[in-house]
Amino acid sequence: MPALEREFPGVAFSTDLAEEDYPSVDVVFTRNRLSDELTARLTALKWIQTTYGGGLSFLTPPVVERGITVTCSRGVQAGPLSEFTEACVLAMAKKLPLLLSRAGEARWDGEIALDTISGKVAGLLGLGAVGSAVAKRLHQHGMTVRAIRRNLRDKPDYVESVAGLEALPDILRHADFLIIGLPPIEGIQGLIGESELRAMKTTSCLINLVTRGIVEDAALARALKEGWIAGAACNVFQTNPLPRGSELWEAPNLIISPGIAQTDPLRWQKLRKVFTANLERYLKGAPMENIVDGKDGAY
Repeated sequence: MPALEREFPGVAFSTDLAEEDYPSVDVVFTRNRLSDELTARLTALKWIQTTYGGGLSFLTPPVVERGITVTCSRGVQAGPLSEFTEACVLAMAKKLPLLLSRAGEARWDGEIALDTISGKVAGLLGLGAVGSAVAKRLHQHGMTVRAIRRNLRDKPDYVESVAGLEALPDILRHADFLIIGLPPIEGIQGLIGESELRAMKTTSCLINLVTRGIVEDAALARALKEGWIAGAACNVFQTNPLPRGSELWEAPNLIISPGIAQTDPLRWQKLRKVFTANLERYLKGAPMENIVDGKDGAY
């Protein structure tokens, strides 16, 4: 806080507002969505900066009605999440979960067939900041990346094709790795259920990164236990934390991350940089970056 005060001497900062301060607050930097009640009490509020890579959930009716600007921290999590994805793709191809299991059994199994990822197809659901970082990494390994996104205007060189959600059946049939990086947009809850998992190749793997509820937990557990797919790695589930009694704890070839794939020791420095850059623009009356307006078709 002292550093911010030195950098912006004309701005008052606080992490512990008293109720009498509410009418003077015009900027909020937060990881939590503001309740309608709090928004109503912050009568001078003009701008909300969220720590999340997306901010659609912050566009509550009161925020939209009052024309309060919402900006997000797009791209801050892209590096660590793409590293996690790359690690999981390699782990699945090199059968690391199985090798660790055999080591735990003191079993020397020279019959395990490892694979390579060059030439494999990655079906990527979402091509925002996280998806783009993932696509670049996998493309560098010689993988073919086919992406599903809402915005079809641009196709990066590191992606073979882009299509809308109507292409999902084709992606499911051909992907060696199905990587889900969709934000919490309308209509994606339960997108990957039993029929979708059965449509995948038995040699394919699923990686779920950021938004809970896209993959049905019970269907995924069956898919792994009955061999509909070869493996999975999940950073999110329908219910976080994953319930102790979930069948997924016993599912084979499943890497479970307790919502920590985006961990970055420099995260707060990066978030601070995003916030202060936008604060400078706000104070100058200049256009801010990463504005969330609900109209951007890209994901």
